[in-house]
Amino acid sequence: MLASRNAKVDMILCCGYDHKCPRRKPSGGMLREALAHYHVAPADTPFVGDQADDLKAAFHAGCKRVLVRTGLGSKTLAEGLPQYLSPVAVHDDLAAVVSAQLAGKL
Repeated sequence: MLASRNAKVDMILCCGYDHKCPRRKPSGGMLREALAHYHVAPADTPFVGDQADDLKAAFHAGCKRVLVRTGLGSKTLAEGLPQYLSPVAVHDDLAAVVSAQLAGKL
C-alpha cells in the first residue's frame, strides 16, 4: 500500500526486552538511535505520542514533546503530566500536528 503511493518505511526499531532497558520507553534509547541514524538534532524533532511514556522518551532524548488527544491522549491529559515534561504541545490528532509543523508552529 505504501509503495503504491510512492512511500516507504526506512527503518523499524523495536525493543524485545520485557524489563527495564535503556532502549525501551520511557527511556529514549531507540529514539536517540533514530536521531543519530538520520543525523537530526533532537531539539528540532517533534515526537508525537498519546501516553506519558511517549513524552518521557521524548524528554530523555531531548525532543519536542507533542501529545495528541486521540487514542489514550485525552485520558493522559486528564490524569495530568509531570511538570518536568513541560512544555508539551497538545493537538486534537495527528493531522493537526502535521498542520502545525508545516505552519512552523511546533
